[in-house]
Amino acid sequence: MFQMDHVGSLELLIAKGAPVGSADIAGVTPIHMASADKGKPELLQVLLAHGAPVDARDKYGRTPLFDALKSGEAACVEILLEAGANSDLMDADGVRPENIYGGPAVAAVLQRWKRKETGERAAFDKGKKCDYCEIELKQQLWCARCHTAWYCSRECQSKSHLSIGIW
Repeated sequence: MFQMDHVGSLELLIAKGAPVGSADIAGVTPIHMASADKGKPELLQVLLAHGAPVDARDKYGRTPLFDALKSGEAACVEILLEAGANSDLMDADGVRPENIYGGPAVAAVLQRWKRKETGERAAFDKGKKCDYCEIELKQQLWCARCHTAWYCSRECQSKSHLSIGIW
């Protein structure tokens, strides 16, 4: 069976002068298409590397981030945010990306980026200590068993849980 090399084809088209930011009659650009339903993260990365506008808007004011969120394409959401997509832009109806639910994986990616933008995670991590030995954590290990404690090592996790009778 013949396997199409989409990335190679796109790179050839770009090398021959195909514009990466051209839009159709509805304002949809190649970056919108790569981000939408059945998104293609590898194509998205090629387009962005060749200067595709990350916040291109279609005639409804939606950016590729809207399409990726709506379609539940977590990998595309991550790539777009890393490329500098503005997560605060509203579409023509006043809807913000954070109001689009594309599933738990997409929601987790968007929330992680919101925390990173606001510095919330950095403030939370500052001064975090092991729940057993109370040394300041250099590497944070979240207990996958109780889902409430942080440890500096598997040894501290085991000792703590043995001492309180969880294991």
